[in-house]
Amino acid sequence: MGIGTATPGSKLSVAGTIESTSGGVKFPDASTQTIAYGAPASATVAAVETTTSTSYTDLATVGPAVTVTISATGKALVILTADIGNSVSAAGTYMGTAVSGATTLAASDTTSLSESIAVVGPAIHISATYLFTGLTAGSNTFTAKYRVSTGTGTWYDRNIIVYPY
Repeated sequence: MGIGTATPGSKLSVAGTIESTSGGVKFPDASTQTIAYGAPASATVAAVETTTSTSYTDLATVGPAVTVTISATGKALVILTADIGNSVSAAGTYMGTAVSGATTLAASDTTSLSESIAVVGPAIHISATYLFTGLTAGSNTFTAKYRVSTGTGTWYDRNIIVYPY
């Protein structure tokens, strides 16, 4: 059957926008999508910067940070990457995520990328991925924050990617 087309390419072909006013779209695996997912957002700070703070703080160049719209699901997938190191061998060096806007969350070790290898200096490129849940629908800003357990932490090529859904 063709809607807006005389030559349908499938059992149902539509030339134009399809609107669901209730119920969403049901897929062959029996799952139903009732909301549109947002586009991912990313930001990068390349500068080499340091801190000796043992609590989460901003570096000289704040972020990276991105603002996305969270849907009623209250979820976002957050990916952090950076080259990090520390002036003290085996000291903890952390990059966490704070959330502001519709939701307020402080950066936490449980959702941070961290390293505590026995190498001094910015020696390792690492990443971490976390699913944030329980977020408030609306505009939310995700900002990277930094801390160390001891010594001087160094970060560069810091990146945050947020997939709202």
